[in-house]
Amino acid sequence: QYLYLNIKSKFSFKITFSLDWIKLDGIKKLEKIVNDVISQKLSKKAGIDLIVSILENSDEIYLRVKSIDGLRAIYANEKELFKLLENYLISDENENVRAAAAKTIIYIFPDEGYNALKGEKVVNEVIFKNIKI
Repeated sequence: QYLYLNIKSKFSFKITFSLDWIKLDGIKKLEKIVNDVISQKLSKKAGIDLIVSILENSDEIYLRVKSIDGLRAIYANEKELFKLLENYLISDENENVRAAAAKTIIYIFPDEGYNALKGEKVVNEVIFKNIKI
């Protein structure tokens, strides 16, 4: 898939670039945020806010999965994140996103996670198929 931009100006030209570049750019931003939080160049709260923003504003499945993985990598144990992750676990259409949410809930919120996960039908469908703990 490619994106074409026609820019009308004094000089007419066409810019072509792969949509994969946009995805990679998002991944690079995400990796930088995670690395900056781990190295304490960025506060955990700021990192969480940035990662959640990427997660909520992306239609790209791979980037959403990696955003959830990023929250796990920085051990984002804010209480409000539990509800966000639980929502992705229960209602996201993509099983990879649901699996990433389940894995992160289990890792960061083991007690609350157990109670939330034990009754969810989606967990039985996703967790054993996709999660290696």
